[in-house]
This record gives sequence, C-alpha cells and structure tokens, in this order.
Amino acid sequence: MSDVGETKGGKRTPPYISFSTFVTFISELKTNGLPPRIDSSVLKRFSGGVQTQLMSALKYLSLLSDDKKPAGVLPQLVEAYGDDAEFKKILGMVIRGQYSFLNTLDLNTATPTMFAEAFRTTFGGQEATLAKCRIFYLQAAKYVGIELGPRITAGTSGPRASTGTPRKRAAKRQEDAPAINGNGSSKNHLPAQPVGMMEKLMDKFPKFDPKWDVTTQGKWFEAFNKLMSNAEAQKDNGGS
Repeated sequence: MSDVGETKGGKRTPPYISFSTFVTFISELKTNGLPPRIDSSVLKRFSGGVQTQLMSALKYLSLLSDDKKPAGVLPQLVEAYGDDAEFKKILGMVIRGQYSFLNTLDLNTATPTMFAEAFRTTFGGQEATLAKCRIFYLQAAKYVGIELGPRITAGTSGPRASTGTPRKRAAKRQEDAPAINGNGSSKNHLPAQPVGMMEKLMDKFPKFDPKWDVTTQGKWFEAFNKLMSNAEAQKDNGGS
C-alpha cells in the first residue's frame, strides 16, 4: 500500500489519521474560513506527516480535488460545524458513501477478522496502516451514529508487537515509521537518530495491545505519532 494516498490498482488509501485530528482541522476551517485551495500553508500547525495524512483523508472522502481545491460537501461540512446534529448528518453521509465496500457486512454481527478482511481485500498493503484505517472508520462511525457490534468495537486488531532485542526493536520501529506516520516511501524515513536514544524512548512507551477498545487504540496511535513527530522535530533542530 502506498502511504501517500493510493493503494494497489490506483485506489486511494482510506483515512489513517486520528479522527480527532480530522475534526480539529474542520473546526479550524470553520474558525479561519475555507480557502479556495488547501495547501501546506493552511496545514502549518500540523507536522509534515500529519499534513500528508490529512490531505490523503480529504481526497479519499471526496472533500478535496487533485488540485487541492475544496470538493464535494466540504463547504457544507465546514459550515455545519458547531451544529452537532447537522454536522453529524453531513459527515454520516460522507462516511457511508465512501466506505460502500463495507455494505456487504452486517457490522452488528461481523467478526473483527471479517471486518479486517474487508479492508485488506479491497486495498491490500501493510497491516500497520490498515489497522489505523479501521480505527478511523470505527471512531467516525460511532461519532455519526452508525450501528456497530461489540465484537468489532472491542476486538479490532492492530499491528503485532515487534520482537527481538531492544536495539533491533528500535531499528525496526524506525524502518516502519513511514507506514505508521504516513510519510511515504523508504526515502522519507525519519531522520536517523542514535539507536540508544530511540531505545530509551520506545522502551518507556507502552506496548500496543490489540485487545484494547477502539478509543484506547486511537489514543495510543495519537500518542505514538506525537512521539515520532517530536523526535523528528528535535533532529531537524539539531538535537540529539
């Protein structure tokens, strides 16, 4: 799977950003006004990786054109922000429409494996990214009132824990950073940092548990993204 907006066969990657970050961005558009083009200057409060994820999410949801102009119901969505019922109504239509590949599933009774297979079969790609795609959908679906069964919400699978020595685990996390942070190909890895520093940071970070509920999984990914973004910022600023 390409983490810059497209999967195999040219299909766009479903949103793999934190749902709360997506809603925060919409709220900023409401506050500052919807510009005729959404580029990096509009997203400057977010890190580079998050900017990429936001752009990818907006395009998948048909809220942004390929030339970065607002599209679809984005103007209505921004206008409705602050009116809880109307905002959820419009966003609900977006979610239902753009995830039509899930229409063959009964989300009230489907198992986590069936749910994961629907994403994997449709898009293919890395499990770390697919897990985040599923979490975004589940959080969005819950927010707009789409009925979800307890199996899916409690048993969403996530990326497997890394194995090996602390040094190997730290190096592996650096290799996987583009898939987790949406930074694209191997050329866009996080700047290399001393493995010892990454060991200390990651050994203190709680290990991901796929048995967590969706909310806890989402918070874990959000905290992990912040950790990676801070590490990247320190390197860019000349820190160690």
